[in-house]
Amino acid sequence: MTGARRYRTRPVRVRSRALDAALLEPFDLGSVVLTMSTSPPPELDAEGRARYRRVEEMARVLDSLFTIPGTDRTVGVDAIIGFIPWVGGAAGLALSAGIIAQGILLGARGATVARMLLNAAADAALNAIPFVGWISDVFFKANERNVRLLRTHSLDPDRTRADSRRILVITVVVLVVVVLVAIAAAVWALVALLAWLF
Repeated sequence: MTGARRYRTRPVRVRSRALDAALLEPFDLGSVVLTMSTSPPPELDAEGRARYRRVEEMARVLDSLFTIPGTDRTVGVDAIIGFIPWVGGAAGLALSAGIIAQGILLGARGATVARMLLNAAADAALNAIPFVGWISDVFFKANERNVRLLRTHSLDPDRTRADSRRILVITVVVLVVVVLVAIAAAVWALVALLAWLF
């Protein structure tokens, strides 16, 4: 047999507080301390469940392997390698991409994959900023977010895709507004400078 194996899932309509919390998580950075069931989605076959456990463990190592002394907050290997300029950020992004690739093999598609990429890209962008990147590793935890997103996709793929599309649209709108504001500010500064000079 050639090619990557795809794991079929049976959509199960689940409306629970855990699912609601996971889907709304991007709007609440503090909610990452909440945990869902760590058991693999029941819709996966034996090989798929084993793959899911590996992905979950990889995310834990990257995001929550160590507990910060005196707190209940955790950081992972991603936070440590992030201190290495340029190389650390690239390595962290590559590892995050590996989790996303495994998610695709587990059945993630379309807007769900795009949202996982958005999480990884946001984490990489924040990690490029000194100190801010470390705070991101404590609170944002892109890899664990993506694993939880994988689980909600298995439980209710239609709703997860719909919510992911909504978040992607909001993100694009915000980015467009930021760019337009930046352009307007640059034009205003240029006009003010020319007026002062002449």
